[in-house]
Amino acid sequence: MNNTRRLLALLSTLETPCTNCKNGTVDNAEAVEAWKQRLNDLVPPGSGLPNPHSMTGRRYYDELQSPPPERTACPECSGSGMTLTEAGRAVTGFLARHGNGAAR
Repeated sequence: MNNTRRLLALLSTLETPCTNCKNGTVDNAEAVEAWKQRLNDLVPPGSGLPNPHSMTGRRYYDELQSPPPERTACPECSGSGMTLTEAGRAVTGFLARHGNGAAR
C-alpha cells in the first residue's frame, strides 16, 4: 500500500490542470457569432424565412443544420484538461525514445 501511495504521488507531479481551459473545453463564441452572421447575411432581418427551393433558401437551411458547438476541445491540452509538467515532458520523452519498454 505504501508503494501505491508513493507511485500516485509521483504520477501527480507529471501533470497539472490546464490554465487555458475549463475541464478541457474552451468557449467557441467567435465561431458561433460568425455562424449567426452568415445566417443574417443570407436573410436580412424582417424579410421572413427564405423559400427553401431558392438557392439562398437552400444555403440558409444547409447552414442552419450545422451550427458550431458552443464549446470546443482546448488546443493547449487537446481536451484532457491537464498539461504535462517539466517532469511529465521528461518522462514522455524517455518513453518515446525507448518505445514500448520491451527488452532489447
